[in-house]
Parts: sequence; C-alpha cells; structure tokens
Amino acid sequence: MKSFTLIELIIGLVIFGFILFFLGSLLSSVTSTEFRAIAVQRLASQTRTALEVLGREVRLAQKNGNPCTPVLGQSFDITQDVSSLTLKFKDFDGRCIIYSYTPPSAGVNGAIKKQIIDGPKISPQILFLGTQAISNGINVKSFLITSLAGVPQSRITLIADVQTNDPTSAGAFIDFYLQTTLSQRGLL
Repeated sequence: MKSFTLIELIIGLVIFGFILFFLGSLLSSVTSTEFRAIAVQRLASQTRTALEVLGREVRLAQKNGNPCTPVLGQSFDITQDVSSLTLKFKDFDGRCIIYSYTPPSAGVNGAIKKQIIDGPKISPQILFLGTQAISNGINVKSFLITSLAGVPQSRITLIADVQTNDPTSAGAFIDFYLQTTLSQRGLL
C-alpha cells in the first residue's frame, strides 16, 4: 500500500493555500468592483433624476407676467455670485419656484435646495440634491447654469459636478459630471 510522504502533503497544502489565496483575492476584487459600480449607478441616477425634474419645471415655466422674474421677456431669472447660485421662475400653476445652490464649505457638502412660494404660503427649503453631512451621501461640488437670452426660444444649460464616497476605498471619492441644455416648450 502506497501513501503520501510528509513532503508531498506539505507541498500539496502549500499549493492548495495559494489557490485559496488567489480565489479569495479574486472574490474580494469582484465584490469591491460591484460595490463601486452600485455607488456610481446610484450617484448617476440621483443626479440625472434631479436634473430631469428641474428641467421639466423650467421647460413648463410661464414666459410672461412672471413676478418671480424681474427680467422682461424671460421666463426665468438666474442670480449668481461667489457664494451661491439661484434660479427663479414661475411654474405652470403660478407658483414661484426657487432653486438655490450652496457650494461646499468646511464640514458641509454642497447642495441644491428647492423652495416653493405659492401666494402667501412659503414652503421651507427642501434638500433637492446633495446631503448636509460631509461624511456620507452626495456632495454637489459645482453647479452652473448658463443662459442664452435674446433668442426666440430661451435656453439654459445646467452643469452639475457631484461626488460621493467610494465604498471600496477610505478617503476616496466617485465623481460624476452631467450637463444638459434645456429649451422651453411652446414659446415660438
């Protein structure tokens, strides 16, 4: 009867250990890649949805007789300075809609907030895109709105640069950049 020697058993265990180590690291890599892909997909989905909602409201904004907008002939008003950006317009129901962007600062993520003024009723600002806590969620790194006025059909371009924590690497971030150009419906 033939049996394995001690050296053959040790060599077999070492080879088996290498195979297990390789399979374990491969599984770990696949899992972390999946977690990162899910985080990217969630960030892209939330950003895209937020800009689609904002875009739909801008497309349906009233053109004339808009008390939210001091600029004649325009259906929206964009105010931008170093510390914030504001987009105001009157929606199809006649309510004043205000989107405001506050860039990131020490300990606070950048965020886009929405407020609705319906006659005497003023809603509190709600968080539209981004989170306050810098340790988690979405940070709106930059948000830019540009407009092309003086044309028969007003257009604005929305540019959002957002980020979230990378779940696979401590201190790393996942960035997502989205740009879309909107024109209003039925203004010609």
